[in-house]
Amino acid sequence: MLEECAGEERYLEGIVTIEHDSQGDSVGVRGVVRDVTARRVAEIALQKQTKSIVSCSNPIPVRCMSSTSALLPFSPSTNQQ
Repeated sequence: MLEECAGEERYLEGIVTIEHDSQGDSVGVRGVVRDVTARRVAEIALQKQTKSIVSCSNPIPVRCMSSTSALLPFSPSTNQQ
């Protein structure tokens, strides 16, 4: 991660290749650096959303009524009537 002069954080991805001459000696370096901030921000948002969904995935208790409109007993520990 890189922080710009304005204080904005940027995520970078780089690939570097060492160039060799015909004898196999290193003679230079070639590289590319890409700004992957948008992708990384989306990944972080997805991780947060997934964590939120998982934390909300506990079973929701459901109450049932009998044919006489009486509320049937419910045990939250087993999520059964």
